[in-house]
Formats: sequence, C-alpha cells, structure tokens
Amino acid sequence: MWTTPLLYERLTWPEVRRAAGEDRVCLVPVATLEDHGPHLPIDTDLRITAEICRRAAEAAPDEIVLLPPIPHGYSPHHMDFPGPITIGWDTFTRYCTDVGTSLARHGFRRMLFLNGHGSNQNFVEAAARLVNVGHPNVLAAAAFYLSGAKAAETVAAVRESEQGGIAHACELETSIYLAIDPDAVDMDLAVD
Repeated sequence: MWTTPLLYERLTWPEVRRAAGEDRVCLVPVATLEDHGPHLPIDTDLRITAEICRRAAEAAPDEIVLLPPIPHGYSPHHMDFPGPITIGWDTFTRYCTDVGTSLARHGFRRMLFLNGHGSNQNFVEAAARLVNVGHPNVLAAAAFYLSGAKAAETVAAVRESEQGGIAHACELETSIYLAIDPDAVDMDLAVD
C-alpha cells in the first residue's frame, strides 16, 4: 500500500520495485532497548530515533522510504539493569549489513542508517561501509541523530543543565521523549 510517508513494510513487492526505481533514500532507524533511569521507558533510544525518521519521511514524502526500526543494538554495559537486550557487536554489524545488502539487491542506491544509541555507532558505520564495498553503485551512510552543527547549536540554545548534564537518561533525552509522548514519562521518578 502506497502511504504517506512511504512505509517499506506496507509495500507490495511491485511497489518496492517502484520505490527503488524512484531513487528514494531508504531511511533506517537504528537504536536499542535499555535502561533510561527510573522515569523513561526502555525504548527511549528507539522511540526518539524512529520519531525523527518518521518526521523526516513526512517532510520529504517523495524522496524517502521509511523502514521499520532495528530495535536491538550493542548494549552489554547496560545488562546489570533489568530490561536491556544486547546483540553481539559482530551479529549487530552483520544484521545491519544484511539489511543494507537486501535493499541494494532490490535496487535501492541510497540509504541512511540513523542511529540513536552511542555504542552502536562504530558498528553501524562499519555496516554502511560494508554495503558500499559490496555494492559500488550504492551510497550507504550512518549518522548519529545528534551529530552535526545544527544539532549542537540547537542543544546549546535550549539546554538548562551544565556541561555533562546531557548524557544518558538526561535533560536531552527526557525533553525529547516528553515532546513525543509525555504520558510515557514519569517525571515524579526523575532524578538529577
């Protein structure tokens, strides 16, 4: 079904062929499930990244095909808390590479893995590079959702915390999640 924004999982195979023929960018949200303080859901990284990608796809409906998020990433350092699911770095890298390779095989020539979990970044970048090497006619890239000068300027303009106050389950992630789904954040449980 041809939707706006164009959702990959809702397409029929002839529509996938059509989307690839339109030279759309495949936008792939990537994150993980992990603890985010006592006040935020474990899907914080995933929800933020998926929402950013959804909004980008809505802003450029004729240029993007939005893929379902890759929900599990590399988080072994969070396993002491109940809830996180971690995937081995090699499995995770191969999984992202396989997603990109599949898209390339179907005729897509441009793809962006937008990552929302810091420990994923090097592995997502490696996966994009492996897709490029395996398919020289494809441009695959990876970016962290906060990378770039505009993100740094925006954060600097709106932050209230001191240096170091924007890290994990912090002012930034809490503020973004509150903007997306305030009912899912329990601010009574938030701690400094």
